[in-house]
Amino acid sequence: MDKPFIRFHPNCMANNFDASIPEYWGTKMQMDFHARNVSKYITNQRFEEQLSDGDTFHRQYDDTYDQEPDTYTPHTDMQVDDANNTDETLLIDQKFARARRFDKFEITQVKPDVIAHIAENDAIRMQNHVDAKVLSQYSLASSTLDDGDITGGTAGNGVDPNVGNILEIFTTAGKKLDELNIPETDRWAAISPKMKQVVYQMLGLRETPEGDNKLKDGKLGIQYAGFEIYVSNLLT
Repeated sequence: MDKPFIRFHPNCMANNFDASIPEYWGTKMQMDFHARNVSKYITNQRFEEQLSDGDTFHRQYDDTYDQEPDTYTPHTDMQVDDANNTDETLLIDQKFARARRFDKFEITQVKPDVIAHIAENDAIRMQNHVDAKVLSQYSLASSTLDDGDITGGTAGNGVDPNVGNILEIFTTAGKKLDELNIPETDRWAAISPKMKQVVYQMLGLRETPEGDNKLKDGKLGIQYAGFEIYVSNLLT
């Protein structure tokens, strides 16, 4: 008895199972990658509660703090020196916002929670703008470091960091702060990813337990040459 068989001819194939092939949607939104925000680590926020209203903030200081004392001779008159206070002013005039509108039915029907995801991204982007404003204040510094401060460098040029000069860059920055009588505590540096790479390469060349531990440190800030270091893509 002959066995039954099915013969397939390539010109006769017309199957379509598209309606039976399932499709799936993620239950969570994809992660978005933003520039790191560092301003909250490097700024003084002690007066934040006081700034719940108003548009100007004054910080007073004694502008006669560096007057030299007079030599005192008993039973002789002394010159009376004037004492003066002045202030630095912060004008609160930067406002960042993002306007969105979502229909009630859109919110009800969509999944996952895209509204919360969009709101989080908007908040981070606004904080990015705050960071950029804070980091742009470097131009107000009274002391600068350029290539001329590094051995063999040219004054007026920017410093190109590498493994051979990265330690000198940070120790020179520390020396300049010392010369301005800035306390050694709470010193920080906001650096680019390129400079971070050089710092890590430098630490990796040191065959010490300290160097090994530093390379395993995944926190935002790392310690190097007396500075708490933060990495930012918002430096210009």
